[in-house]
Amino acid sequence: MHVGIKLFLAFAAAALAVWLVVGLADADLSLLLDLDLEWRFLLASIPLYSVVALSRGVRLRLILGKDHSTSLLSAVSVFHSLATHILPFRTGEAVLPVMLRRYDATGLARGSAALISVRLMDFAVIFGAVALSVSLVHRAFLAEWWPWLGAGFLACLAGLAALTVSLMRTASHNSRPTTHNSLAVAAAALAATAVGWTALFGCYHLFIQWAGIHGLSYAESVLAAAGGVAAGFLPTNTLLSLGTLEAGWAAGLYVVGIDASHGVIAGFRLHAAIFLMNLICAVPALAIIRRTRGSAVRQAPPCNPSPLP
Repeated sequence: MHVGIKLFLAFAAAALAVWLVVGLADADLSLLLDLDLEWRFLLASIPLYSVVALSRGVRLRLILGKDHSTSLLSAVSVFHSLATHILPFRTGEAVLPVMLRRYDATGLARGSAALISVRLMDFAVIFGAVALSVSLVHRAFLAEWWPWLGAGFLACLAGLAALTVSLMRTASHNSRPTTHNSLAVAAAALAATAVGWTALFGCYHLFIQWAGIHGLSYAESVLAAAGGVAAGFLPTNTLLSLGTLEAGWAAGLYVVGIDASHGVIAGFRLHAAIFLMNLICAVPALAIIRRTRGSAVRQAPPCNPSPLP
C-alpha cells in the first residue's frame, strides 16, 4: 500500500476517533479556545518529568548491565515515550529495541526482552498505585475487596518476579547471571519504576490542575490518570493518540466525579501537556544522542585496507 494512502487512513481514523469522542460526550470544543490557564502548574512539572526520564534510564541500565550510559538510556527512553504517543497501534514500542541496537550496540533479542521487562514492571506498579488510590478514595470498597485485591497483587508480583528474572537474563550482557543477582537487580529496577511512576503521577496531578480541574487529591489524580494510561497501553491508539487518549482521560475523570463533556475538554488539554512535555525532554535527549554518536565516530579505528599482493 502506498505511503500516502497509509497516512490518509491513519489521519482519517484519528479524525473519526475525535468525532466519536466529542459527539458521544456532547463536548463544546469552543472551550478549548479559553487559554486563561495557570501555566505555573505546567512549568512545575518539568523537573518532575526529568525525574521520570532519569528513572527510566536507571531502570534500563539495571536491566541491560552497568556498562551502559544512564544518560544515553534516558534519552532513548524519552524518544520511546514520544514514539508511543505518535505512532498508531502501539507500533512505537518497537522504537526502544531499535534505538538500543543502533546507539547502544544491544541486540534486538536483548532489547525486546528489556522492553517486555520494562512493561511488566510498569503494569505491576500501576496496578499497585491504582489499588492504593482506590483504598484511599473509596474506603468502603477496600473493606469489602481487600483480600481479593491483595491476593491478586501478590500473585501478579510473584509471576512478574519469575518472568522478569528470566527476561533479564536474556537482556543482560552478563551471560550467566545468578538467580540471586537477578532478583536483586529486578528489585532495584522495580524500585526505579516506582520512583518514575510516582513522579509521573505527580506530573499528571499538575497537568489536571493546569487543565482547569481543581480540588482533586493526589490519589484521585492517580485514578483519573489510570484511564489515560490504560488508553495509551491498549493497541487501539490512533495516530498521535488523537481521540483515544481523550476518551481514556474522560473515563478516568468521570470516575472521580467530572462529567463526560468537561472530561473530554480536559482530555484534549492533558493530551497537549503530555505531548509538549515529551517534546521539551526530547531536546536534551537529542543532544545526548548526537554527542554519543559523535564520540563513537571519533573512537572508531581507522580503516586500513591490506595492500594488494
